Amino acid sequence: MTAQVEIPSDAFLKVETHGIEAIPDTERHGRPRELGFLWAGAFVNYASLLTASLLTTYYGLGVWDGLVAVLIGTVAGAVILGLLSNTGPKSGQPQIVFTRRIFGNRGAYPGAVLTLFLGVGWFAVDSVLPRSQGSSCFRSRAYVPTSPASSCSPGGS
Repeated sequence: MTAQVEIPSDAFLKVETHGIEAIPDTERHGRPRELGFLWAGAFVNYASLLTASLLTTYYGLGVWDGLVAVLIGTVAGAVILGLLSNTGPKSGQPQIVFTRRIFGNRGAYPGAVLTLFLGVGWFAVDSVLPRSQGSSCFRSRAYVPTSPASSCSPGGS
């Protein structure tokens, strides 16, 4: 017989073997600093830049004031997220699964639906804003798609 070598479930290109059950203590690893870089990257996007530009354009803040306001908002959001995410390491479960303990299986549905709505919404925001900004950069070029019918011809004719 050959001995099976167990591959860690988070190894590169390996399928996660755990479902929604709690992760055993022996398989938990990682540091808050590692997640900090992940969430910092998530906060640096077009929506944050758009917010800063709206603060300068519509609310009369200067460029540096707008950036400081966005930085304060980002730090406040990260602190709240960090405090709320304490349940994950303590229980070994994602927060939405953990809420089943509090609200029951059916009681966790509204939070799950809201999370799905937020995920789809942010995907839309992060997809539409770069497309909008990219198309505005190319409007001065010879190829200008003005409508779906004319998007395949140069000059929009």
